[in-house]
This record gives sequence, C-alpha cells and structure tokens, in this order.
Amino acid sequence: MALAPDYADSGLNEFMKLLITAYSRIPWGNDLACGYACSDHASWNRQGYPTTYPFEAVTGNDNPNIHSASDTTSVSGFSWTHSLEFAKIAAAFAYELAI
Repeated sequence: MALAPDYADSGLNEFMKLLITAYSRIPWGNDLACGYACSDHASWNRQGYPTTYPFEAVTGNDNPNIHSASDTTSVSGFSWTHSLEFAKIAAAFAYELAI
C-alpha cells in the first residue's frame, strides 16, 4: 500500500503506517507526490480536515486501468486478497479511533 505525501496530514499518515504494519499483510510505502489534487482527499485537506490517502500500490506498480471501463474485478491481475487487506485497514482505522 502506498501513502500519498501531498495533501495529507503527516501525523495521520504515520497513524496509517502503524495500522498497515499491525493489521495488513501488505507492507506500506511512501508514494511520489502527485503535485496536484490527484484524489478526493485533497479537497478535504484544503478545507482544513486532516487527510490520508492509502492507495493500492506505489506509482508505477498500480493498476493502469484505474477509473476506466476496464477497471473491473474481471481484469487480469485483480486480487480479492489485496482488496481484503484494504478492508482490514478500514476496519482497523475505525476500531483504533473508537477505543
């Protein structure tokens, strides 16, 4: 899993690193700065909300079909196992903030 460095809160990114390490089988990595508002998290960040942006893989190892008609579960290389790791992080995020 990759963490975007721009338009993200550094403290929340550190929290995500801890969650990914503790709850996921996929290691985290720092992605390259995209240099523009490359996802919805940037709008929230601009409004003053702390944001983090975990992504499927670092730039260059990601799905080249993202946000296209070919971005489906039937595409070669899709992994339910990889998706499950994201679900674990989402559940862990809510759990750890709730306790």
